[in-house]
Amino acid sequence: MEVPTEGKESPALPDGAALPSKSPVQITVLEAQDLKAIKSNVSVTVVCVEYNGAILGDSSRTDVLPNGTAHYNFTTSFECSPDGPNSWGDIVQKPVLLTVMEVLQKEKRQKEKTVPLGQAVVDLLPLLQVFI
Repeated sequence: MEVPTEGKESPALPDGAALPSKSPVQITVLEAQDLKAIKSNVSVTVVCVEYNGAILGDSSRTDVLPNGTAHYNFTTSFECSPDGPNSWGDIVQKPVLLTVMEVLQKEKRQKEKTVPLGQAVVDLLPLLQVFI
């Protein structure tokens, strides 16, 4: 953060510029590595993206390569605004959760089941550096 010195203005925002009223926050999951299950080899997974208790989206089913890597290339987003439900204050306090789930093979007359394999937390605080 720059602190203005006497006689100089802060270069952070030009004169008359205002902070944006709404900004999309995009989250892209490219891949997961070292995917392993306790009982069997993992063959198909999905990744679920969650923010502030809401599911932002699930990736499509992705096959796991023999080296334990899955390539998702999945993007989702949510809106951020200075005083809305996803305010900058919320972004500082609430992380994005990424959950990788194994898709189990369906048995006769049963619904498809998923089992969580792992979870990652994404801190959104660095996004605010753009506005400081």
